[in-house]
Amino acid sequence: MNLKHRVLCYFRSGAGGTPALLAELSVLFLIFLWSTLCFAQASYSGLTPGISTRADAERVLGNPVRAISETLIEYSGGGKILKSYVQYRPGSGTVERIEVLFSAVQTADQIFRELGLTAEPPANSKVNLKGKLEEYHSGALLVLTYKSTDRNSGVDRIGYYSKSLYETASRQPGKEPPTRNRQPNPPTIPVSLPPTVATYEQMTTDAWNSMLARDFPKALALLQQATRSDPEKGTAYSHLGIAYLYGFGDMLSAEKSMREALARNDRATFRVHHDHSGNFQTFCYGWLYIGKSEVQFQSDEGHGFRMNDGEIKEAKPNNLVGVAYFAFHIKTAGENYNLAPGSLKLQETNLILNLIQE
Repeated sequence: MNLKHRVLCYFRSGAGGTPALLAELSVLFLIFLWSTLCFAQASYSGLTPGISTRADAERVLGNPVRAISETLIEYSGGGKILKSYVQYRPGSGTVERIEVLFSAVQTADQIFRELGLTAEPPANSKVNLKGKLEEYHSGALLVLTYKSTDRNSGVDRIGYYSKSLYETASRQPGKEPPTRNRQPNPPTIPVSLPPTVATYEQMTTDAWNSMLARDFPKALALLQQATRSDPEKGTAYSHLGIAYLYGFGDMLSAEKSMREALARNDRATFRVHHDHSGNFQTFCYGWLYIGKSEVQFQSDEGHGFRMNDGEIKEAKPNNLVGVAYFAFHIKTAGENYNLAPGSLKLQETNLILNLIQE
């Protein structure tokens, strides 16, 4: 009989309140309360990653300050909160992660106390690529990021994760934090277990999350596995184009993957700059999507454009505006859009224009 059931049985049985019985009941209730607090997923201002939606987030956090990418949005802070970021699940309005930045560092104990949770030792710790210690707390699905590699430096941000993203992030490679008198790991006994088969959608979603975390080698492995599991779908090839281009600078592999995506009625995706001033003194970032019959641009700031093949009158390199950035233009009967490649390399401009012209 579990703890919760035993506590309920005491209330339902109408048993007498003897001192021994009340003492046992008190202990059981405290243990149950402790276990509930210790292992409950943490929420931020009522927002729970994996459950809450974008509408929920904007009701609580207000209007966005800016869009960092298609799925990562910045919101303003207040009081001891400097600002916050919300990552949404690709193709969905579900909250995947909430990153909260503090205006002054906090201690881990203080954070758990204010969340109403019992402080738990981290399930995993690592130093991220920015040289900061990260602590992964599996019970509450929290990631505490310290100001440096030293735990005494204090926590300067906290991440609230969905279960799926937490599992992906906690497996990301990183440098183990330095410890004194580290003991060697005990030998492990190999155990034969049946393999866990991830679905195509799980692999492509995990790969996208890995790219957001700048873990391109992991994303590449996941996407290659996804193409083998279902070679007729195009999403993995589309993501592979992004990984090869922006993660490894491999233009040939990026082009091959993008063409494979287009052959499967998916799209090639590029990160671009969109000129606002006629000389790229003011511009925005966004995503350029090239499909088999249309081209679409979606700015991080929310604006964009879409055109089908018949509407495109010209797609060529620029001779004047943004030539230092290898800028190009897409012209319709009524509009002329000046764009520059995310890598600021001529090869990327040529690939974009070739795919549009074809």
